[in-house]
Amino acid sequence: MEDVDLVLTEGFKREPKPKVEVLANKDNELISPREDLFLVAADHEPPVDVPIVKRDDVTAIADIIEEKFLQQPEKAPGIQLRADGKEIPLNPIMKAMVMNTISGLISSLRGVDNPDDVEIKLFNQKNNEE
Repeated sequence: MEDVDLVLTEGFKREPKPKVEVLANKDNELISPREDLFLVAADHEPPVDVPIVKRDDVTAIADIIEEKFLQQPEKAPGIQLRADGKEIPLNPIMKAMVMNTISGLISSLRGVDNPDDVEIKLFNQKNNEE
């Protein structure tokens, strides 16, 4: 799956993933392990230490999900790879490998102290002979 920021699924109650639990009434008990729970949607106040919103308040639910999973820090590290002007998508493992390799190489250079922006351009030698 490419170009996806967030995937919401239903079910997977026992999987160790972040969860929103919806409680229909006061008699419902929480099913999810407390450490996986980040939001409860209920029309009452269950005893939990996570945000609780009304079940029909979709705006509040969406805002909490966006804040937790989609908002990026101001200076999140990133990498963009282009070949002949075309962007090449990198999966998270490749992004981390390239970022760590280049960051490690740059940090060993004299006179380079934590740059905010790094540009590297590679070119084919035969195209540069002109």
